[in-house]
Amino acid sequence: MEGTLLLYVLIGLAVGAALSIRDPRRAILWLTLGVLFWPLFLPLLFSPRTPAPKPPRKDLSALRDEVARLDPPLPELVAALDAADRIREGKDELGRLLETQQAALAQDEPALAKSERTREVLEARRADLERLRAVRDEQEERHLRLTAQVREAITKAHLARFSAPARQELRKHLLRLSDELSLLNPNHPG
Repeated sequence: MEGTLLLYVLIGLAVGAALSIRDPRRAILWLTLGVLFWPLFLPLLFSPRTPAPKPPRKDLSALRDEVARLDPPLPELVAALDAADRIREGKDELGRLLETQQAALAQDEPALAKSERTREVLEARRADLERLRAVRDEQEERHLRLTAQVREAITKAHLARFSAPARQELRKHLLRLSDELSLLNPNHPG
């Protein structure tokens, strides 16, 4: 009986250790549960781990490929994707600027909080950071809205091959998209 119990505990320790390696934050819990209930957890160790979800691609190459396959070609969509790329690049640049300014403020904050005069500077810098954050968020929304409009136009372009009302709807959508592009870039021929 002692030999069986010893074998049970040894296998449980091995299973608990393996579970602890899979989830180090709960190592003690997994080790304890593994020792006591290893027959229940052994199948978990042999199951494939689910991969972490891939981060979304920042480039628009998949949309560009789909736009390139449209027949007839729609240059408005190419212009919209170019504008979306410029917006994303600007948003990324604002994000980098925001990070450096936040780090600089965090470093300067103890010194600026010492007197009334410097506290005004501190509050002004905090307000500047909030404005930067708001502009970055606005650019992100604009980028998402523009790419969503391109996706919708692609769908409408596919449907336009089959019916006249769908072609009219596509023309209206492209006009709205062209209007938005002219608002974003006054030099756009819209």
